Amino acid sequence: MINIMSKLFLLFFKKRTGLLENDDGRLELALEKGATIKLTTDEAFKEKCTKEVLYLDYKNLPKVMTPGTRVFIDDGLISVVAKEVGDDFVIGEIENGGNLGSRKGCNLPGNCNELLTIISFCSNMY
Repeated sequence: MINIMSKLFLLFFKKRTGLLENDDGRLELALEKGATIKLTTDEAFKEKCTKEVLYLDYKNLPKVMTPGTRVFIDDGLISVVAKEVGDDFVIGEIENGGNLGSRKGCNLPGNCNELLTIISFCSNMY
């Protein structure tokens, strides 16, 4: 049962970055180790991501992040360590850099609050 729920969670709650500004489908940004980046849930940046500001479609991002926690982007190729958390953004330092395209998957290691909520909800159905 938990295995099915975790697959449903990944299917319905996949976190992704936005579209890169002026992307023609081939554009990639070079995110460099040590650089500062703003991860935001502000939809004004949904189709205007740059190497300075990156949109994530996970509205709870600022609620679950604290300074020192990490976000892994593009299957873990890129990692960002949170330095400051605001209402709709996280300011972070790029720990592992790399080339980033549009609509890449994001993971928040150790953050399973929503998965536990889904499991609890589904368990109560039976």
